[in-house]
Amino acid sequence: MKKIDSTQADIEALDALCQRLAGFDDKISLEWLDGYMATVLAGPRVPPFEEWVSDALGDAWTRAIADPADEAQARAVIEKRWKVLAAQLDPQTLEQHPDELRLGPLLYSQDEQAQADMANELTPEELAELPA
Repeated sequence: MKKIDSTQADIEALDALCQRLAGFDDKISLEWLDGYMATVLAGPRVPPFEEWVSDALGDAWTRAIADPADEAQARAVIEKRWKVLAAQLDPQTLEQHPDELRLGPLLYSQDEQAQADMANELTPEELAELPA
């Protein structure tokens, strides 16, 4: 099964949005937002966009986003990555293919080779032994 992932253009658009938001809250970064969204999607209930964005980004969202058209564009950028993460974390697919690495976190601090090396460090058996 082919791994679903974001395009480079989608990642760059999300990174640019995160940089805008970070001007109002320095905790916000591409990696942080990606991890936050994955955590929300892995939870027992997936809240609506407005709820989790408000919880995650606080007033940085309302301060950085100027008007309805800008908000629609920013939301579309986030929702593209959200859909990719939701597909990567799909419980049915994970159950059907337990040995497949499906989640592709965004790690800008490492080059592509370092990310590939990290993904290949553990065997499926070693992954299964990790604490839940």
